[in-house]
Amino acid sequence: MPASQAEKVQQFRALHAAPGSCRRSRRPVPTCLMAPGLPTLDAVRAVCAAVSRPVNFMAGPRGRSFTVAALAEAGVKRISLATSLYRAAMSGLLAAAREV
Repeated sequence: MPASQAEKVQQFRALHAAPGSCRRSRRPVPTCLMAPGLPTLDAVRAVCAAVSRPVNFMAGPRGRSFTVAALAEAGVKRISLATSLYRAAMSGLLAAAREV
């Protein structure tokens, strides 16, 4: 695994360890780990294997993300669209405005 991916996994492990300190400070404890920007399915697998909470993957634009089946196989439990629907709608709106 390249160093950058290993570093990301370490960062996610550190984030995962944080809920104990959140409980002491009476902040809400997250029910899942949000995992934006993971570049490969190997990185997704590594994060899913490293934490005990469900992993929420933020899907990217078409061609720059992974299939639902591949994410499920990697261990992802939730998939968020983030701003994908908004960006698609705005792209369509801008294209229509340019034609007018």
